[in-house]
Amino acid sequence: MVVVWGKVSTSTSSYNTKTLAPYTACVAACYSDAKCLFIQHSGTTCDFYSYVEATVVSSSSGERVAFKTNSTSCSDSPDRLYTSTINNYKIQHVGDTWQLFSATEEELKSCPTNWYESARKGRKWCIRFFSGDAINHTQAIAKCAAMGASLTAIERTEESTYINVQVYALEPLSSLIHLDGIMNENCAPLVNKGNPGSACTFPNGWTFTDKYFSDVTYIWFDYQPDAHLTNGVYQRCMMKWYWPGNRHDGLYDDYEQVFVVIS
Repeated sequence: MVVVWGKVSTSTSSYNTKTLAPYTACVAACYSDAKCLFIQHSGTTCDFYSYVEATVVSSSSGERVAFKTNSTSCSDSPDRLYTSTINNYKIQHVGDTWQLFSATEEELKSCPTNWYESARKGRKWCIRFFSGDAINHTQAIAKCAAMGASLTAIERTEESTYINVQVYALEPLSSLIHLDGIMNENCAPLVNKGNPGSACTFPNGWTFTDKYFSDVTYIWFDYQPDAHLTNGVYQRCMMKWYWPGNRHDGLYDDYEQVFVVIS
């Protein structure tokens, strides 16, 4: 494993955290964990990652990162790829940034049958629309997880068009579809009062699990998002509203967690 001064620079969540010291114990724990490709160690906290992006920091920070590689040094040239002898993944070193991603994901030739293939940051991104009974946002997340997937955000016009076609094929009177994105709880009261400030203006103040989502501009319905308060619940969950023939059709809105109707 290669150890450097650095820190995680993405919102990627670690899949495991342990209290370990010194940092060599953290490195050893990752090395013996087949799922672990990368660790970040600070103080006595050791975070384990299977994919991540990290940047260089000074030694005075006390933050170390380490990654598995079959090399004993770091590359000084951009786009040089390393392949681990333990896991099938690649490390791309560009400037002061290391990007770790699965080689099988990167080199996937096509998406599964009935899935739409998009491109995100040079990687294939597979999207599929599912219709069914009325479910809330938490249930939608669980339904995706049961299939080994997750809710997607909308990154490109082509992705939005694909979803539009799928929805219109059902000839719905009206539909709401779940998308990745939840307004941060502390922002909801500010948005509701019409004074969000820059920290709570979209996409700031929102949390996304879609790791390849970038800051893009959504076309919202009038005065949305508004974090409307319904029965004591702020509308914070991302959705796309379909209402053929109405000016709401195909625009973005936020809604409360309590119920969502898909017809």
